[in-house]
Amino acid sequence: MDNNALTSDTFNFPKIKKRTFFNLTVFAFIYFFFNSFLLPSGLLYTILLTPVMIVWLNSEKVSLVKVFGCFGILFILFYCIHNLSGVDSKAYLVSSTVYLTCVIFSIAFYVYINKYNFTFEPILVKLLKFNFFWVIIALISFPIWKQNNIFWYSNEITESLKFPRLKLFTTESSEYSALLAPIFFFYFAYFYHSNLGKKRFWLSVTIIISLLCSLSFGVIGLIIITITLLLLYDNIGKKRIKNNSKLIVLYFSVVVFILIFILGPGSNTGIAQRVLAIFSGNDSSSNGRAVDSYTLAEIILFKKNVWFGIGPGQLKIVGKDIINDFYQYDNSDDKVVRLPCNMAEVLATFGYLGVSLKLFIEIYLFFRTKVSSSSFRLCIFLFIFFFQFVGSNIVNTLEYVMWVMAFSKVFPDEYFKKIAYNNE
Repeated sequence: MDNNALTSDTFNFPKIKKRTFFNLTVFAFIYFFFNSFLLPSGLLYTILLTPVMIVWLNSEKVSLVKVFGCFGILFILFYCIHNLSGVDSKAYLVSSTVYLTCVIFSIAFYVYINKYNFTFEPILVKLLKFNFFWVIIALISFPIWKQNNIFWYSNEITESLKFPRLKLFTTESSEYSALLAPIFFFYFAYFYHSNLGKKRFWLSVTIIISLLCSLSFGVIGLIIITITLLLLYDNIGKKRIKNNSKLIVLYFSVVVFILIFILGPGSNTGIAQRVLAIFSGNDSSSNGRAVDSYTLAEIILFKKNVWFGIGPGQLKIVGKDIINDFYQYDNSDDKVVRLPCNMAEVLATFGYLGVSLKLFIEIYLFFRTKVSSSSFRLCIFLFIFFFQFVGSNIVNTLEYVMWVMAFSKVFPDEYFKKIAYNNE
């Protein structure tokens, strides 16, 4: 027996060397908790660790020659097209390099999730325990620190109410909650197939507490929409509904109760007012992501090429004055210029052709990889598909992780129906 192999009676999985498992766990912790911790805005550890991922992929016998070749050809082609309208070559090259790191990260995660997916849940357990430990510390710190700190930052809930929102070591609560979303869906799949178990139940509770403390209405709302669509799809298509009648009744009862509370006795609370403001179109944060971003993208787009966009790295150059004027910022301010929405940023950067190509690839892979055959993968796809229209950005590693999980043929329904990982 290999003494370096990770083995346990509770795992019915292939063996893996302890060193490999440890390295994967460390990388997962960096990605989830510390990807941007103490780094300048826009820089991530997953970008800095790209050489490490290249070395690891090489050790896994994955050749990147074709990847670099295809990327190089596309870079030259788009640079020539964008250069016709004029570009800042240095900014173009820097942003394109960051795009390349995202491609390498996606390939590395694809290799991991397809070859080492049996380590996914054991690593999640470690992540969630570590996460909840710091959530407890953050809650203890809540009455002590009234101003922004490492765990919380004050955010305007309504025009008259500001409230701290949990972010832990990430840059903002929406990022933190979005990182929790795929983990929530993973444990929801166990619940959906009546195989949650006691330990998974308590881990699920820690996820829900973390999400509620983040007060990220966008992410929580999308989770609710995703589950609703899953239940509707399974009932209309008569899929996966044999043992879920109680779940369906419970779920819709909770949703109805929340709506009655928001519209009735809880209508005067700050949280209810924020929810009502979102639905009435009077919430500045949601408007900025879902409306203003597209308005600004089109204004910026028509400055250059509507079909191919302005090019990578040009938003902060072409769009600075436009965005500052739109929001009445001081033009002398060094405020980071960005569009807080992935699809709006794609529209500005790569034009209508870029948006069309992105949507075509997503829909094609949805059917090609039979996403709907897995309740977990379907939840992941639905969430990130809608999320790209109201948040995120082009180099958001979370989005790449979720797309890879959605399109990888892993974690079928059978995985969640059996005792894949002894968690009773």
